[in-house]
Amino acid sequence: MSEGTTYVLGWDGLDYELCKEFGLADEFVPHHKRAETFANDVLGKPDTYELWPSIITGSRPEEHGVWLINEENGGAGASNPLMNAASDVAHRFLSTRSRIGLGIVLRNRGLSLDQKSADWYRKNGVSTVFDGRDSRVVGVPNYRNEDDDGLELLAGWGRKMSRYLDIEADEEAERVVYHPRKDLERLDEWLVSEVGKKIQVVRSSVDRDHDIVFTWLAYIDTVGHTVPAVEDEDWQRRAYERAARITREIRYMMNEEDTLIVASDHGNRRAEHTFDAFYGSTDERALEGVNSVLDYRKGIDRVTSATSARTPYEIEVEWTD
Repeated sequence: MSEGTTYVLGWDGLDYELCKEFGLADEFVPHHKRAETFANDVLGKPDTYELWPSIITGSRPEEHGVWLINEENGGAGASNPLMNAASDVAHRFLSTRSRIGLGIVLRNRGLSLDQKSADWYRKNGVSTVFDGRDSRVVGVPNYRNEDDDGLELLAGWGRKMSRYLDIEADEEAERVVYHPRKDLERLDEWLVSEVGKKIQVVRSSVDRDHDIVFTWLAYIDTVGHTVPAVEDEDWQRRAYERAARITREIRYMMNEEDTLIVASDHGNRRAEHTFDAFYGSTDERALEGVNSVLDYRKGIDRVTSATSARTPYEIEVEWTD
Protein backbone atom coordinates (compact mmCIF):
# COMPACT_ATOMS: atom_id res chain seq x y z
CA MET A 1 0.00 0.00 0.00
CA SER A 2 1.30 3.44 -0.93
CA GLU A 3 2.03 6.00 1.76
CA GLY A 4 1.33 8.83 -0.67
CA THR A 5 -1.80 10.07 -2.41
CA THR A 6 -3.76 8.05 -4.95
CA TYR A 7 -4.96 10.21 -7.82
CA VAL A 8 -7.83 8.75 -9.85
CA LEU A 9 -8.62 10.36 -13.20
CA GLY A 10 -12.03 9.14 -14.28
CA TRP A 11 -12.03 9.75 -18.04
CA ASP A 12 -15.66 9.01 -18.87
CA GLY A 13 -16.01 7.00 -22.09
CA LEU A 14 -12.26 6.31 -22.51
CA ASP A 15 -12.32 3.31 -24.85
CA TYR A 16 -9.55 0.76 -24.34
CA GLU A 17 -9.64 -0.48 -27.95
CA LEU A 18 -9.40 3.09 -29.29
CA CYS A 19 -6.48 3.80 -26.96
CA LYS A 20 -4.69 0.80 -28.46
CA GLU A 21 -5.66 1.79 -32.01
CA PHE A 22 -4.35 5.32 -31.49
CA GLY A 23 -1.16 4.01 -29.87
CA LEU A 24 -1.88 5.95 -26.67
CA ALA A 25 -2.55 3.36 -23.96
CA ASP A 26 1.03 3.57 -22.64
CA GLU A 27 0.87 7.37 -22.81
CA PHE A 28 -1.80 7.37 -20.10
CA VAL A 29 -0.20 4.89 -17.67
CA PRO A 30 2.40 2.13 -18.02
CA HIS A 31 0.15 -0.66 -16.69
CA HIS A 32 -3.32 -1.03 -18.16
CA LYS A 33 -6.01 -3.45 -19.28
CA ARG A 34 -9.48 -3.70 -20.78
CA ALA A 35 -12.16 -3.87 -18.09
CA GLU A 36 -15.65 -5.28 -18.50
CA THR A 37 -18.62 -3.05 -17.78
CA PHE A 38 -22.37 -3.69 -17.71
CA ALA A 39 -25.51 -2.41 -19.41
CA ASN A 40 -28.62 -0.79 -18.03
CA ASP A 41 -31.30 -3.47 -18.35
CA VAL A 42 -33.80 -1.16 -20.07
CA LEU A 43 -31.43 0.67 -22.43
CA GLY A 44 -29.22 -2.31 -23.20
CA LYS A 45 -26.19 0.02 -23.01
CA PRO A 46 -23.77 1.07 -20.25
CA ASP A 47 -24.78 4.39 -18.67
CA THR A 48 -22.69 6.97 -16.84
CA TYR A 49 -25.36 7.93 -14.29
CA GLU A 50 -25.36 4.50 -12.63
CA LEU A 51 -21.84 3.29 -13.50
CA TRP A 52 -19.87 5.79 -11.42
CA PRO A 53 -21.86 4.97 -8.25
CA SER A 54 -21.10 1.33 -9.07
CA ILE A 55 -17.39 2.14 -9.44
CA ILE A 56 -17.06 4.00 -6.14
CA THR A 57 -19.11 1.39 -4.22
CA GLY A 58 -17.94 -1.76 -6.00
CA SER A 59 -21.55 -2.91 -6.31
CA ARG A 60 -24.34 -3.01 -8.89
CA PRO A 61 -27.33 -0.58 -9.03
CA GLU A 62 -29.67 -3.08 -7.41
CA GLU A 63 -27.35 -3.07 -4.39
CA HIS A 64 -26.41 0.63 -4.08
CA GLY A 65 -29.81 1.91 -5.28
CA VAL A 66 -28.78 4.35 -8.03
CA TRP A 67 -29.89 3.73 -11.60
CA LEU A 68 -30.85 5.78 -14.61
CA ILE A 69 -33.99 3.78 -15.36
CA ASN A 70 -35.40 0.35 -14.60
CA GLU A 71 -38.64 -1.43 -15.39
CA GLU A 72 -39.81 -1.63 -11.79
CA ASN A 73 -39.25 1.92 -10.58
CA GLY A 74 -38.97 4.06 -13.70
CA GLY A 75 -36.34 6.73 -14.20
CA ALA A 76 -33.86 8.42 -11.92
CA GLY A 77 -35.74 11.62 -12.54
CA ALA A 78 -34.82 15.28 -12.68
CA SER A 79 -33.92 17.83 -10.06
CA ASN A 80 -37.25 19.55 -10.69
CA PRO A 81 -40.05 17.74 -8.73
CA LEU A 82 -42.58 18.46 -11.49
CA MET A 83 -40.27 16.72 -13.97
CA ASN A 84 -39.98 13.82 -11.55
CA ALA A 85 -43.76 13.44 -11.54
CA ALA A 86 -43.81 13.63 -15.33
CA SER A 87 -41.12 10.93 -15.45
CA ASP A 88 -43.28 8.60 -13.37
CA VAL A 89 -46.22 9.12 -15.72
CA ALA A 90 -44.00 8.57 -18.76
CA HIS A 91 -42.66 5.35 -17.31
CA ARG A 92 -46.17 3.95 -16.83
CA PHE A 93 -47.71 4.97 -20.12
CA LEU A 94 -44.95 5.45 -22.74
CA SER A 95 -42.74 2.96 -24.53
CA THR A 96 -39.04 2.80 -23.67
CA ARG A 97 -38.13 4.49 -26.96
CA SER A 98 -40.64 7.30 -26.30
CA ARG A 99 -39.33 7.79 -22.76
CA ILE A 100 -35.76 8.08 -24.04
CA GLY A 101 -36.86 10.52 -26.76
CA LEU A 102 -38.70 12.66 -24.21
CA GLY A 103 -35.61 12.68 -22.00
CA ILE A 104 -33.46 13.89 -24.89
CA VAL A 105 -35.87 16.74 -25.62
CA LEU A 106 -35.75 17.83 -21.98
CA ARG A 107 -31.94 17.62 -21.85
CA ASN A 108 -31.74 19.81 -24.96
CA ARG A 109 -33.67 22.40 -22.98
CA GLY A 110 -31.16 22.35 -20.15
CA LEU A 111 -32.69 19.81 -17.76
CA SER A 112 -30.29 18.25 -15.23
CA LEU A 113 -30.74 14.83 -13.66
CA ASP A 114 -31.03 14.52 -9.90
CA GLN A 115 -27.64 13.76 -8.30
CA LYS A 116 -27.07 11.90 -5.03
CA SER A 117 -25.07 13.68 -2.35
CA ALA A 118 -22.27 12.20 -0.29
CA ASP A 119 -24.63 12.27 2.70
CA TRP A 120 -27.16 10.16 0.79
CA TYR A 121 -24.73 7.21 0.81
CA ARG A 122 -24.21 7.40 4.57
CA LYS A 123 -27.92 7.73 5.33
CA ASN A 124 -28.65 4.69 3.19
CA GLY A 125 -25.78 2.63 4.58
CA VAL A 126 -23.98 2.45 1.23
CA SER A 127 -20.22 2.11 1.59
CA THR A 128 -17.87 3.92 -0.83
CA VAL A 129 -14.15 3.94 -1.53
CA PHE A 130 -13.98 7.34 0.21
CA ASP A 131 -15.10 6.07 3.61
CA GLY A 132 -12.44 6.43 6.30
CA ARG A 133 -10.15 8.32 3.94
CA ASP A 134 -9.01 11.89 3.67
CA SER A 135 -10.69 12.40 0.30
CA ARG A 136 -11.09 15.14 -2.27
CA VAL A 137 -13.81 14.12 -4.70
CA VAL A 138 -14.04 16.37 -7.76
CA GLY A 139 -17.27 16.38 -9.77
CA VAL A 140 -18.02 12.64 -9.69
CA PRO A 141 -21.55 11.85 -10.96
CA ASN A 142 -23.88 11.00 -8.09
CA TYR A 143 -21.42 11.98 -5.36
CA ARG A 144 -22.21 15.64 -5.00
CA ASN A 145 -20.32 17.48 -2.26
CA GLU A 146 -20.07 20.95 -0.80
CA ASP A 147 -16.55 21.62 -2.12
CA ASP A 148 -17.77 21.20 -5.70
CA ASP A 149 -20.75 23.42 -4.92
CA GLY A 150 -18.48 26.10 -3.56
CA LEU A 151 -16.40 26.12 -6.75
CA GLU A 152 -19.49 25.76 -8.97
CA LEU A 153 -17.77 22.95 -10.86
CA LEU A 154 -21.02 21.42 -12.05
CA ALA A 155 -23.34 24.42 -11.85
CA GLY A 156 -25.55 24.82 -14.90
CA TRP A 157 -24.13 21.80 -16.77
CA GLY A 158 -27.48 21.11 -18.46
CA ARG A 159 -27.71 24.68 -19.69
CA LYS A 160 -24.10 24.64 -20.89
CA MET A 161 -24.64 21.47 -22.89
CA SER A 162 -27.78 22.89 -24.47
CA ARG A 163 -25.79 25.98 -25.48
CA TYR A 164 -23.14 23.98 -27.34
CA LEU A 165 -24.81 20.72 -28.33
CA ASP A 166 -28.08 19.30 -29.61
CA ILE A 167 -28.73 15.75 -28.39
CA GLU A 168 -30.43 13.45 -30.89
CA ALA A 169 -31.47 9.80 -30.76
CA ASP A 170 -30.29 7.84 -33.80
CA GLU A 171 -32.94 5.11 -33.53
CA GLU A 172 -31.69 3.11 -36.50
CA ALA A 173 -28.16 2.88 -35.08
CA GLU A 174 -29.47 2.76 -31.47
CA ARG A 175 -27.15 5.50 -30.25
CA VAL A 176 -27.27 9.08 -28.98
CA VAL A 177 -25.47 11.66 -31.14
CA TYR A 178 -24.45 15.16 -30.05
CA HIS A 179 -24.70 17.72 -32.86
CA PRO A 180 -22.49 20.78 -32.27
CA ARG A 181 -24.36 24.09 -32.25
CA LYS A 182 -21.09 25.96 -32.69
CA ASP A 183 -17.96 25.30 -34.75
CA LEU A 184 -15.51 22.72 -33.44
CA GLU A 185 -13.03 25.34 -32.26
CA ARG A 186 -15.61 26.94 -29.97
CA LEU A 187 -16.85 23.54 -28.79
CA ASP A 188 -13.29 22.45 -28.08
CA GLU A 189 -12.60 25.62 -26.09
CA TRP A 190 -15.60 24.95 -23.88
CA LEU A 191 -14.83 21.27 -23.33
CA VAL A 192 -11.17 21.89 -22.53
CA SER A 193 -12.06 24.74 -20.18
CA GLU A 194 -14.37 22.41 -18.24
CA VAL A 195 -11.54 19.87 -17.92
CA GLY A 196 -9.16 22.64 -16.85
CA LYS A 197 -11.33 23.69 -13.91
CA LYS A 198 -11.16 20.24 -12.39
CA ILE A 199 -7.51 19.63 -13.19
CA GLN A 200 -6.66 22.87 -11.39
CA VAL A 201 -8.32 21.44 -8.28
CA VAL A 202 -6.22 18.29 -8.65
CA ARG A 203 -3.04 20.34 -9.00
CA SER A 204 -3.91 22.37 -5.93
CA SER A 205 -4.31 19.13 -3.95
CA VAL A 206 -0.64 18.21 -4.26
CA ASP A 207 1.16 18.07 -0.88
CA ARG A 208 -2.10 18.36 1.05
CA ASP A 209 -1.80 14.81 2.42
CA HIS A 210 -5.05 13.50 0.98
CA ASP A 211 -5.36 9.73 0.82
CA ILE A 212 -7.28 9.95 -2.45
CA VAL A 213 -8.11 12.61 -5.02
CA PHE A 214 -10.80 11.29 -7.36
CA THR A 215 -11.78 13.34 -10.41
CA TRP A 216 -14.39 12.75 -13.12
CA LEU A 217 -13.91 14.21 -16.61
CA ALA A 218 -16.64 14.22 -19.27
CA TYR A 219 -14.43 15.33 -22.18
CA ILE A 220 -13.71 12.03 -23.98
CA ASP A 221 -17.29 10.74 -23.84
CA THR A 222 -18.72 14.05 -25.03
CA VAL A 223 -16.37 14.10 -28.02
CA GLY A 224 -17.23 10.46 -28.74
CA HIS A 225 -20.92 11.32 -29.01
CA THR A 226 -20.20 14.03 -31.59
CA VAL A 227 -18.13 11.85 -33.98
CA PRO A 228 -20.95 10.94 -36.43
CA ALA A 229 -22.00 14.60 -36.63
CA VAL A 230 -18.63 16.16 -37.54
CA GLU A 231 -16.56 15.92 -40.71
CA ASP A 232 -13.14 16.14 -39.05
CA GLU A 233 -11.87 12.53 -39.01
CA ASP A 234 -9.08 13.36 -36.53
CA TRP A 235 -11.37 15.07 -33.99
CA GLN A 236 -11.61 12.08 -31.65
CA ARG A 237 -7.93 11.14 -31.96
CA ARG A 238 -6.89 14.69 -31.02
CA ALA A 239 -9.15 14.53 -27.97
CA TYR A 240 -7.46 11.29 -26.88
CA GLU A 241 -4.03 12.84 -27.43
CA ARG A 242 -4.98 15.86 -25.31
CA ALA A 243 -6.39 13.64 -22.55
CA ALA A 244 -3.13 11.66 -22.57
CA ARG A 245 -1.10 14.91 -22.29
CA ILE A 246 -3.19 16.10 -19.36
CA THR A 247 -2.75 12.73 -17.67
CA ARG A 248 1.02 12.88 -18.16
CA GLU A 249 1.09 16.36 -16.64
CA ILE A 250 -0.54 14.96 -13.51
CA ARG A 251 2.04 12.14 -13.43
CA TYR A 252 4.92 14.64 -13.63
CA MET A 253 3.38 16.71 -10.84
CA MET A 254 2.96 13.80 -8.42
CA ASN A 255 5.38 12.94 -5.66
CA GLU A 256 7.44 9.75 -5.90
CA GLU A 257 5.28 7.89 -3.37
CA ASP A 258 1.99 8.83 -5.11
CA THR A 259 -0.05 6.56 -7.38
CA LEU A 260 -2.06 7.47 -10.46
CA ILE A 261 -5.05 5.43 -11.60
CA VAL A 262 -6.84 6.04 -14.91
CA ALA A 263 -10.34 4.59 -15.09
CA SER A 264 -13.34 4.77 -17.38
CA ASP A 265 -16.90 3.55 -16.96
CA HIS A 266 -17.31 2.35 -20.56
CA GLY A 267 -15.89 3.02 -24.01
CA ASN A 268 -17.33 5.14 -26.81
CA ARG A 269 -16.88 4.47 -30.51
CA ARG A 270 -18.88 6.46 -33.06
CA ALA A 271 -21.31 7.68 -30.40
CA GLU A 272 -22.10 4.20 -29.12
CA HIS A 273 -21.22 3.20 -25.57
CA THR A 274 -19.04 0.08 -25.71
CA PHE A 275 -18.10 -2.51 -23.13
CA ASP A 276 -14.38 -1.74 -23.57
CA ALA A 277 -13.61 0.27 -20.44
CA PHE A 278 -10.05 1.40 -19.66
CA TYR A 279 -8.34 0.73 -16.34
CA GLY A 280 -4.68 1.31 -15.58
CA SER A 281 -2.17 2.66 -13.09
CA THR A 282 1.41 3.67 -12.44
CA ASP A 283 1.42 0.93 -9.78
CA GLU A 284 0.94 -2.55 -11.21
CA ARG A 285 -0.51 -3.78 -7.91
CA ALA A 286 -3.64 -1.71 -8.58
CA LEU A 287 -4.48 -4.03 -11.50
CA GLU A 288 -4.39 -7.27 -9.49
CA GLY A 289 -7.79 -8.96 -9.60
CA VAL A 290 -9.41 -6.13 -11.56
CA ASN A 291 -11.48 -7.50 -14.44
CA SER A 292 -14.52 -5.23 -14.44
CA VAL A 293 -15.63 -1.78 -13.31
CA LEU A 294 -16.99 -3.46 -10.17
CA ASP A 295 -13.42 -4.41 -9.25
CA TYR A 296 -11.96 -0.88 -9.46
CA ARG A 297 -12.65 -0.25 -5.80
CA LYS A 298 -10.59 -3.30 -4.80
CA GLY A 299 -7.75 -2.11 -7.00
CA ILE A 300 -7.88 1.37 -5.49
CA ASP A 301 -8.06 -0.03 -1.96
CA ARG A 302 -4.95 -2.10 -2.59
CA VAL A 303 -2.75 0.94 -3.15
CA THR A 304 -4.50 3.63 -1.09
CA SER A 305 -3.99 4.35 2.58
CA ALA A 306 -6.89 5.06 4.95
CA THR A 307 -5.99 7.59 7.62
CA SER A 308 -9.55 8.37 8.76
CA ALA A 309 -8.25 11.93 9.16
CA ARG A 310 -11.23 13.42 7.43
CA THR A 311 -14.70 12.01 7.04
CA PRO A 312 -16.49 12.28 3.69
CA TYR A 313 -18.59 15.32 3.01
CA GLU A 314 -21.78 15.87 4.95
CA ILE A 315 -24.29 17.77 2.91
CA GLU A 316 -27.91 17.55 1.89
CA VAL A 317 -28.69 19.53 -1.23
CA GLU A 318 -31.04 19.51 -4.17
CA TRP A 319 -29.37 19.31 -7.60
CA THR A 320 -30.39 22.54 -9.32
CA ASP A 321 -29.06 24.75 -12.08
